[in-house]
Amino acid sequence: MTATMVEVITTDTAEEFDFYVDVEHLMLDVIKRQAGSLLKAGLEGVMNAIDAGADKCDILTSTGTVVIRDNGRGFQNHKQIKDWFGKWGAVHAASEQKDFGQFRMGRGQMFAYGRNVWRSNQFVIEVDINRLGASKYRVQETEDRIQGCEITIELYKPLEEYGLGRLIRDLRDQTCWVDKMTITVNGESVLGSRPNATLAFETPEFVFYTTLAGHDTGVQVFNQGVYIRQYSSSIFGLNGVLNFKLKPEVNFARNDIMDSCPRWQAAQTALHKFGLKDVAAKSRLSAPERTNVCAKLAANVLSTDNFEDLPLVRVGTGKAVSLKKLVATRLPVATTDQADPAGDTAHRLHKAFVVTQETLADFRCSDVQEFVK
Repeated sequence: MTATMVEVITTDTAEEFDFYVDVEHLMLDVIKRQAGSLLKAGLEGVMNAIDAGADKCDILTSTGTVVIRDNGRGFQNHKQIKDWFGKWGAVHAASEQKDFGQFRMGRGQMFAYGRNVWRSNQFVIEVDINRLGASKYRVQETEDRIQGCEITIELYKPLEEYGLGRLIRDLRDQTCWVDKMTITVNGESVLGSRPNATLAFETPEFVFYTTLAGHDTGVQVFNQGVYIRQYSSSIFGLNGVLNFKLKPEVNFARNDIMDSCPRWQAAQTALHKFGLKDVAAKSRLSAPERTNVCAKLAANVLSTDNFEDLPLVRVGTGKAVSLKKLVATRLPVATTDQADPAGDTAHRLHKAFVVTQETLADFRCSDVQEFVK
């Protein structure tokens, strides 16, 4: 098939039109489709509190409501409410000194889950997308002032007890690395949820802690103490916590980092380097370490010369042997499930060099022929 040239419209008779949007439907998408959980809405409230200069944030939860209170600056006047609360997608001015705010859309995550009542200084703001629609909010002044901001979310769908318990636990776990303010969930400090961890390395932009052996948590990534996402331990050969001290580039929902982010690229390089530190000299590897090295060998980003003696190949007997032993064998290479006794017998009796399906997966191979090649 050949490509054809498309005529470019250049004549003076061509008409020009502006795009337009269905505001109500677009607002509903902005509110409802940023992230898919009440937890993320709660994290948004925590980040807003930090951006408001608060040094304290208290979260109260029940099956019917979530309340987020902070002692930050709050809204000082109607203009701030109009420009900061009522306008979507505006770029934050440098003078605002936001640690998290980028898109001026995140508050929509809270609107999605229930009627919102925001009390800040002398103002009361109401958002109720079920009753008022997605493009309207109400503001009222009152003599009953409150310092900072208190957000009450009256849930459209009440939580079950299990869902409430999980929300409480996750809010603690996913804010426990915040250092800029104290945070409590139902009166309990979130600091108690920090795992036992050891400082591994630190740069001006991020810090990495390794967690205790035996806890296969992968690498949990935090933005200035607030959880973003988790990466499998096999990607870097590590278990630990990566906390960005400076804001990385994230997506709208703040639950992933952009591949183009320079800070994330630098962090990945550091994690890969640390994950391979001293591995070549080990006689035994953890499962994440083994999978990490195998994947990198398969991608040709490591030289086999440095890793040929490592126990990387899991065989039918349940043990792991070196690449050198695999290459030296004169036996046919076969594959089996780890729990298959036939594979164990064949390998022990030297009928075949039997590798496990897990080994094929570690080396990113679909079958034994690809693995041998």
